[in-house]
Amino acid sequence: MFEHGTMSRMELELEILDDLDGLVPAMLAAINRASNQARTAANDARVRDTDAVRELVRAQITADGLPDTWVGLITSRVVASLSRPGKDGRFSNFQGVDIPASLVRWSADNRVQLPTTRGKRTFSVHVDVAATGLRPRLGGKPVRVSHRAGNSYVSGDA
Repeated sequence: MFEHGTMSRMELELEILDDLDGLVPAMLAAINRASNQARTAANDARVRDTDAVRELVRAQITADGLPDTWVGLITSRVVASLSRPGKDGRFSNFQGVDIPASLVRWSADNRVQLPTTRGKRTFSVHVDVAATGLRPRLGGKPVRVSHRAGNSYVSGDA
């Protein structure tokens, strides 16, 4: 677990412990691949409107066989990347993904449910009870899911 920040804002990072099937990196890769393909389609069609981008994302998700719950998530990423003129805007394979609170569920003291390529899955996370208490302080808040150095993490403002 990693904590940093000021008294007014504290970022909490929890390591995902039981992703033996590699669902988190697969989820990140699928989201980033679909984001890149939808972004390319939006650029080709010269589309910047959120509703039009959402339809392109929906078509891409359907073609890739990904969960419909990712439409809003990917649409917001693509629209944000299109609004940065002069920037490349492509998403790297394991780039972290911000997931809205509505798609994340903290079901127990050290378990979090996330949407994956195989549907919703519950993962154990490392919670330092001495530092945070029994419950992670990320419940009801958007989180960032990331993967680096062979480990997956859930982080957010506590």
